[in-house]
Amino acid sequence: MAGVNGPVALAVGVLLLSACAQVRDPQGGPVDTVPPLLVGSDPSQGSLNSTPSTILLQFSEMVKLDRVRDKMVVSPPMDPLPDVRSDGRSTVRITLRAPLKPNTTYTIDLSDAVVDVTEGNRCANARFVFATGPVLDSLYLSGSVMHAFTTVMEKDVLVIVHPADSAENIRKARPLWMARTDANGAFRIDHLPPGRYALFGLRDKNGNQRYDLPTEEVAFNSGPIELPVDTVPVRLRLFQERSKQQQVTSTRVTDQGAWQMGFSRPMVDPLLVPLDWEGGRLQWATEMNTTQDTLLFWPSDTTLLSGRRFIVQASGTPLDTLTYRLRAKVPHHVNGVPVEDGGTDPGIRVIETSRPLATLNPQRFQLLVPDQLELTPPQVDSLGLRRIRVTTTLKPGERATLLILPKAIQDTWGGANDTLRIPVGEPAEEDLGTLAVVLGGLPVSNAGLILHLVNAQDRVVRRTTLRDTSTPITWTRLQPGTYRIWLLEDANGNGRWDTGSMDDDWPPEYVWRDPRPIIVRAGWDMRVNWDLPR
Repeated sequence: MAGVNGPVALAVGVLLLSACAQVRDPQGGPVDTVPPLLVGSDPSQGSLNSTPSTILLQFSEMVKLDRVRDKMVVSPPMDPLPDVRSDGRSTVRITLRAPLKPNTTYTIDLSDAVVDVTEGNRCANARFVFATGPVLDSLYLSGSVMHAFTTVMEKDVLVIVHPADSAENIRKARPLWMARTDANGAFRIDHLPPGRYALFGLRDKNGNQRYDLPTEEVAFNSGPIELPVDTVPVRLRLFQERSKQQQVTSTRVTDQGAWQMGFSRPMVDPLLVPLDWEGGRLQWATEMNTTQDTLLFWPSDTTLLSGRRFIVQASGTPLDTLTYRLRAKVPHHVNGVPVEDGGTDPGIRVIETSRPLATLNPQRFQLLVPDQLELTPPQVDSLGLRRIRVTTTLKPGERATLLILPKAIQDTWGGANDTLRIPVGEPAEEDLGTLAVVLGGLPVSNAGLILHLVNAQDRVVRRTTLRDTSTPITWTRLQPGTYRIWLLEDANGNGRWDTGSMDDDWPPEYVWRDPRPIIVRAGWDMRVNWDLPR
């Protein structure tokens, strides 16, 4: 560095070194999205007369295992299960720990438990098949599993096959063949011998491959399947059976003081029997939901009630002993909110109060009509425990404010309302829409059918029991918005959807849901044709 003095040369050198030493992120290529592939095995895939103690699976790249014991499916089952380990490179070792049956085709399916070590891509073909005899069974069953009510395709459900003519079934024994549904609810059980089979789906919660818990969901085919004759894909509908015994499934005290309880079956003749109540006379008002399996018990007095125990009875039979626990002080004021009940009469508004009614003062219900000075009193009457019906003379297109003055509503505990202002009235005809639904492909059955119109929040706004399916079902005075339609089978005529029963060989009632959104516009008459899927 001729001509450069010492300090200057030193400074230049430091600058050059610091520039060379800067740390930058490596410029890599695109993210790896290719899953590992099963490229070889020892013994070879589909081996005959094979009784291996160890199986080596070779993959196209370095892999690791993710929850392999939860995801692995072995058909027929082995007890104990094989031991599966990765060597940290591209090989997975399967060590068999159970004796093998003669003349049997075995399938060891690792599902998506094999993933690459870089990006976690999952292998889709990590399955090994071999036969201990001279023949590899080649028949199969395929299909899908959907939830019976929501109609959503269900993943990670065990699909179980038992011989149809055997005393062993899904309640008593492990299956001889099984598979697990994929992310789309689809399944395929390969390498079956000819025969008659019973087919089940199971949301197995305890991992024993049997249907033995009341909280497990199950599905079953309506009759035996015969191979090689029946090769059409099967649709299984998953459901949870209603408990055969009445029991309390949930309990809590609401912020308004009601004791809410859920039950496994519709409740008949409910009663609360005190064990350590030391107050005065205590009464309970009962409020049920439409299916009668959720109840609100309203006490006549909450003084000294928290911490007291009661026996819950149904038709005189004790179910449980529970403790009433009030978490916070009940608000003094009773509130009221309008109920969206899907009615079409603009002159009627239903108000739901926060606690049971004791008295009403109709003179303190007033109707404030725009551009008018006087306050017009509407007609007021009670619809029941917590509902008030207010009737006005408003016509479509007219609006007003329902003014509920203080102490117009008094609850059973002596609480009263503060001032409430509730809008009433309905839009004019030109601000609403009409929807006509034409159904096709209806099931050939004497079962009742109920058509539901639901809004964007899946809340039912209209429902019609079908008696004549040859004409369109028409709903008028609909608020503009997005809707969908559901059709429910009502085979027993009780007005609601019912689940199935395994012991009675009774499948759940059918549900059809049209996935298409229906846009209702103001002033429009909409017509929808819906051909039900088979």
